[in-house]
Amino acid sequence: YELDATLEGLVLVLQNEDRPGVIGAVGTILGKRQINVARMQVGLDQGQAFALWNIDQQIPDDAMKELRALPHVRSVLLVKL
Repeated sequence: YELDATLEGLVLVLQNEDRPGVIGAVGTILGKRQINVARMQVGLDQGQAFALWNIDQQIPDDAMKELRALPHVRSVLLVKL
């Protein structure tokens, strides 16, 4: 995947199928919990997407479970850099 991303702070790393609605579903889950997205970058390769979401605060465990349960999402990881 090729993308231009800022690797600092809290970064939500997602791998998913490149399908409509995935970005919106992730944003909705974060927005319901008042988690601000500072920036987001997406790289695509053969129908797959790799996204880095720079966020301003920790994601609760229940939200991580909800993200992992989304259709077309393959993996979700929260990294602190």
